[in-house]
Amino acid sequence: MSENVNTIEERIAKIEDELAIRKTVYNYAFRQDQRNIDAFLETLTDDILFTFRGWALELRGKKELKPYFLEQIFATHEYHMHQITNLNIQVNGESADGDAYLLVQSSCGGEPQEAGIRYMFRFRKENMQWRISEIHCEVTFWNGSLAPEDENIYERFTA
Repeated sequence: MSENVNTIEERIAKIEDELAIRKTVYNYAFRQDQRNIDAFLETLTDDILFTFRGWALELRGKKELKPYFLEQIFATHEYHMHQITNLNIQVNGESADGDAYLLVQSSCGGEPQEAGIRYMFRFRKENMQWRISEIHCEVTFWNGSLAPEDENIYERFTA
């Protein structure tokens, strides 16, 4: 056997970390859909960095994120349904990187919204719990009145 092969314990620990990170991401989406702000914030580190290129939005820390979600998202949207797919995770000790696609359906002012978003994540293990420390969002498509006006910001994944 090669010296680079991990022990069974190391391999199991990595699988457990990846599963815990997946659960964190799914809880982030589900708790947001449920409008459970406190449970939603539990999935994030205190110093979370949240960016959304389509609106040149940058929020730092739960103190900025909480009022934004309460006043700009929860108060203006009748519902959300986040569907996260293609979640890729790379664990590196007590930190990890990941990316995923998001299909979100919602209603704002009675008007349907549908969007495809690319998420880029950073994760950190704190007190034995995996939390999201960075979320960077890029729009791939948006149908509805909330769509970013500048089509040049859309991530099309082309060469």
